Amino acid sequence: MTDRFVEIARAYNRDDVRQRIAYLEAIYTSTYDIRNDPEALEFHATTACEVAILVRIQSQVDICTLAFPRQTPPLAASHPLMKALLWLEKFIEQIFKSVVTADVNRLDPDARLRRIAITARTQAAFIWKSYLLALNTEPANWGTDAVCALSALKILSTADSAKVINTIRLDGSLDEYKNEVRDDDWPPRGFINLYSKNSELLEGKLRMRAAMKQGDIEVIKQVARQNALIERRALDRAPRASLAENAERAVHLRSMGDLMNACKEMGREDFCDVVLAAIRAGNLSQQDTATGLFLREWVLSEANYRMPYPEWLAGEGRDRMVLLSNDWVHDCLHGVVDRGMPFHEWLAAPDNRRK
Repeated sequence: MTDRFVEIARAYNRDDVRQRIAYLEAIYTSTYDIRNDPEALEFHATTACEVAILVRIQSQVDICTLAFPRQTPPLAASHPLMKALLWLEKFIEQIFKSVVTADVNRLDPDARLRRIAITARTQAAFIWKSYLLALNTEPANWGTDAVCALSALKILSTADSAKVINTIRLDGSLDEYKNEVRDDDWPPRGFINLYSKNSELLEGKLRMRAAMKQGDIEVIKQVARQNALIERRALDRAPRASLAENAERAVHLRSMGDLMNACKEMGREDFCDVVLAAIRAGNLSQQDTATGLFLREWVLSEANYRMPYPEWLAGEGRDRMVLLSNDWVHDCLHGVVDRGMPFHEWLAAPDNRRK
């Protein structure tokens, strides 16, 4: 137990977000440092597993497997997430109270081992607390605390699971751990599922954190672009909205700001359909209709994966729309389509020449 840890215990305030972030950054750094040390990794993974078992015993919530649809806070006190968080918070506060009142000058081996165990348990409790908070947060909105906690948990999850379970069964610090541990408690399945779905996003946020620490502006920009692409691909792969949902979206699409927000929030096919529906309904001004058509073409052609909209609009986009306008005029004049067909209707029609 270092002097710094005692200072953290004395100053602890569960509502101090900056304090929690700073501590989680330190936890991630120390966990990262032991990633190639099997013995240290097993010790901290075992401690994290024991804390999870203790939560299960005390709150009847299995945080190793906990999963639920994200909900708008505040959650009911009876919600499993809140029950587990409440117990973890009490656990952290009890540990810190014991640290503040402990004799830090004792140097005998037993005292040193207790300090190491207390530090490890506290770190594990903080990791689990931030993991649980991340469960009810949109992954794109994960902050530094969530990124550090999830990244530390990923490292701990690489520890030999058989050794972790056997260590608890044979040498657990409490009989409760020995009796309650399950073969599949480690690595935690709920976390593994969460990580497998969001690994690219999490790794990108971790790179962004490192770049910001180093003050490397170019790397920060690059990581931001990569993260935006990851989020874009996730949106485009997500299940489509229903016809009724898109019809409702089109009703509220009435300005350039609405167009920009929709472009960020919708998948490619939904966005393209909603823009056309809004234009057909006359919801947009002439200028915003033109913007909508340009944005739709930028997204439809997947140029949004390659370059920002302003860059595309100034070059490739302008040239593309000129060519499409010429094709539209040609089709109208030569009877390929009805002479009165609006440009946006022609643009939406299947035409192999546009590919």
